[in-house]
Amino acid sequence: MSEVETSAQDSPYDLQLIRRRASLGVGAFALREGLVRFLTLASGVILARLLGPETFGLYAIAWFVVHLFSHFSDAGLVSLVGC
Repeated sequence: MSEVETSAQDSPYDLQLIRRRASLGVGAFALREGLVRFLTLASGVILARLLGPETFGLYAIAWFVVHLFSHFSDAGLVSLVGC
């Protein structure tokens, strides 16, 4: 046996369990992201139908500004903007 095989066998971690949990985590994350994106799209379509063009335009501008500043706060740049 090579040194790599020996060290993998002597490892106190169950590598199969780690791989399985990682795969489940990635799958759950992908499902969540897909669901969030679908619900965001669906809510945008519903709002566009319920609100008039002017009101939906104001909503879209406000949504853009809020999400723009949320990206700044996520990046830790709030102190640069002065908020």
